[in-house]
Amino acid sequence: MLHDIATGKKSKAKFSTDWAVGVLLVGEGYPFYDTEGHERSDGHLLQGLTPKNIEHFHLYNVSHKKDKFMTNGCLPLVATGRGKTLAEAQKMVYQDVIPQVFFPGMFYRTDIGNRCVEDLKKLKSWGYELDRIA
Repeated sequence: MLHDIATGKKSKAKFSTDWAVGVLLVGEGYPFYDTEGHERSDGHLLQGLTPKNIEHFHLYNVSHKKDKFMTNGCLPLVATGRGKTLAEAQKMVYQDVIPQVFFPGMFYRTDIGNRCVEDLKKLKSWGYELDRIA
């Protein structure tokens, strides 16, 4: 698929037309992992992650010990949401997905996707071919 895109060929891969938003869920020490004066987020219980909701979470620094998920650093996971519009994807990730999990010291940005529409308009004005703008 990537070769097709790079060479200008029409790809046979199928893609969703939904919008998607991914939000980093980070812990104490981010982005200064292992820097003096900052706490690490190792060994905290990641609460709320289940087989039913795991499809909306992409694990990075997480370990599975004794049937529990534990953080292994200050960047344990990404939460994702999808929707027919950017606003729907943002609503899903912020109101439906993120509230399902928690670990001590967890924080995240609340503005992911807010600049997307303006950025896409700017790209289009620069000559990029875009199928849609939000």
